[in-house]
Amino acid sequence: MAGLAALPDGKKGLDAGRIINYQPGKNTENKFIANSADITLPADSNSITVWLRLSGKNISGVGFDWISLEDLSINEK
Repeated sequence: MAGLAALPDGKKGLDAGRIINYQPGKNTENKFIANSADITLPADSNSITVWLRLSGKNISGVGFDWISLEDLSINEK
């Protein structure tokens, strides 16, 4: 989560692999927002770890509803 190790594409740091970011001035304004990204695992991988990071000063009133992962490769023929 600290971004110290490089990802397979060489990116590293706090922004590496980030799908979405909300911060002061960028929020959902109390609306449901869906975000998605295609993630390709190496051929020898069969699992994925998803991290949610919450950071800041005096954090309050933050909620997380759900996350859904779908294996799109099962539909390939």
